[in-house]
Amino acid sequence: MTTLFDPFPREAVSWRAQSLSKLGDKAMALAYIDARDVMNRLDDVCGPFGWQDSYTETASGRVICTIQIKDPEWGQWTAKSDGAGSTDVEGDKGGISDAFKRAAVKWGIGRYLYDLDAPWVPCESYEASNGKKVWKRWTSDPWGHVKNAPKVQKAEMPEGPCRTSTDLRDAMTAYCVHIGALSNSDDLEAYITEMTPLLAQHRAFHGRDSEHVKAIAVQNTNARARVANREGLPSDADPVPLEAEHVWSETTVRLVQQAQACSSTNGLNAWKREAKTMLDTLDAIEAAYVRGAVNDKAAALKAVEVTAAG
Repeated sequence: MTTLFDPFPREAVSWRAQSLSKLGDKAMALAYIDARDVMNRLDDVCGPFGWQDSYTETASGRVICTIQIKDPEWGQWTAKSDGAGSTDVEGDKGGISDAFKRAAVKWGIGRYLYDLDAPWVPCESYEASNGKKVWKRWTSDPWGHVKNAPKVQKAEMPEGPCRTSTDLRDAMTAYCVHIGALSNSDDLEAYITEMTPLLAQHRAFHGRDSEHVKAIAVQNTNARARVANREGLPSDADPVPLEAEHVWSETTVRLVQQAQACSSTNGLNAWKREAKTMLDTLDAIEAAYVRGAVNDKAAALKAVEVTAAG
């Protein structure tokens, strides 16, 4: 399993020119990673709901980032902070990004980069209007000049139907979408059984106790409870009659359609706040039907977002 301390793939590491030689043919290379790679590492290790970041600004304009990580066993949050000032390249945005990465280093993410050599690497430069040499690009791979570069081993895919981690992620996303659409207990159990090799590969890849695997287990449990509770209610494909003379109101149909159209958990939550007053006007049967559709959508979105992050 990936840990916070693990080295990143070499292609994820970029190199910044710190100093330029007088001739402009070599520059001192410093390694760094992108903030998005740090976010992905936190998602992979902690799960997308297992960490959070916040920012404050000091009187001098320095940005302080605090990263909190949740202990999966005890449920307690632990925080570590660090800060940075605005950068010449991106101003305040660069300061926020740097503060985030500095705070992440306190958790061990990318800390090994500080121990790497800062080699002088052949490069191309140009002369600015003031006559000074300015770095343009590397003409040699900086990694080839780092004597103490860590060895990064590629994670092998466990045995199963997917050949790559991307294939596995896409397959699990499709699984979550499909399981959220089923409304019959027999169909649900048959599908889960059919997908046993995929679920086993997903569990072996992320680890039995990972947040990714726990999210799928919750999705399965919720799906089973949902179809059990909705036995006798019409399916989404046939939302009209509960009884021969019963027809769903236009309000009910519209609310279900709006909920199904939400593409994110945040969007669905915002819609629920806006639709609460209208939902309260429905009778018990129609309100139960709408809430069931909303719960289905919420479970599917959450599982999809967790899987897509992994």
